[in-house]
Amino acid sequence: MRLTPHGAGGAGPHRSQNRDRSLGSRPVCGTEGCAPTWPEHTGPAGLHRLLEDYLEAVDGIRKHLLAKSEPRKLTFVGELNHGRFSAKMDHLVCFLPGTLALGAHHGLPAEHMELAQALMDTCYQMYRQMETGLSPEIAHFNLHHTKAVKDVQVKAADRHNLLRPETVESLFYLYRLTGDRKYQDWGWEILHSFNTYTRVSPPVSPGPQCPALGGRVFWGGGGGASGWQPSRGPSQHCDAVASALEQVPSGGYSSISNVQDPRHPQPRDKMESFFLGETLKYLYLLFSDDPDLLSLDTYVFNTEAHPLPIWAPS
Repeated sequence: MRLTPHGAGGAGPHRSQNRDRSLGSRPVCGTEGCAPTWPEHTGPAGLHRLLEDYLEAVDGIRKHLLAKSEPRKLTFVGELNHGRFSAKMDHLVCFLPGTLALGAHHGLPAEHMELAQALMDTCYQMYRQMETGLSPEIAHFNLHHTKAVKDVQVKAADRHNLLRPETVESLFYLYRLTGDRKYQDWGWEILHSFNTYTRVSPPVSPGPQCPALGGRVFWGGGGGASGWQPSRGPSQHCDAVASALEQVPSGGYSSISNVQDPRHPQPRDKMESFFLGETLKYLYLLFSDDPDLLSLDTYVFNTEAHPLPIWAPS
């Protein structure tokens, strides 16, 4: 298995079985970078080396890190901790469906696309199975046949959402490369949840529903399809909105601390730069039906969503 262990410097043939293996934040660029780099690499020897590294890494993932959850049989990428498998998957790992799909688009085995689609469904379920429709930072998957238990389990320390881009990034790739509109639909659901639970606006329109806030409150910049509707009778959301407005009085989008509590998502008064630079950019591209808008045949996106033209030697 050629997966970069935690603590190792960069990608490479680090094969010690005593090290932890995952596709989380520390080793992510080794595997995430290979496929996007390969189409624009100019040297035949370097191209072959990158391709071998990438294929070996994917093979290691398939052999050692893949498992299926219960009851929906979701395919997920776990971790090896000192040789023991852990059914833990960071949201960061949701870059992988897009990477696999891009590789298949450039001629790698069709089974890579099959795995990409299976993992894409899992990443979507990490959102779908949460009460707010937003994924936790880290998910743990149920491996046991137990009634009334969801596939995606969340620990208290992991139930925050930082507005990360990885899932919508992969949705963009899957939609562009398959044309299946369900990926647009999934992205729209996620955007709706961002607007409902992470977008913050100051109070508007005087009214009796939330006296402490001076009137009606819209979460999502005006209600409608993108946010909470004005209160009808005693509002269930006044306390949560009041708390949010105290923390983020000027509006914007905020990370939240609890994706399992739609009444009290606990905004953190912090919007990461990648939300604008990556998350919203990929959502914009996902909703475009113009395949020539930053075409994946002429541009490659780096890990920070910057599009770079693919240089074709004459």
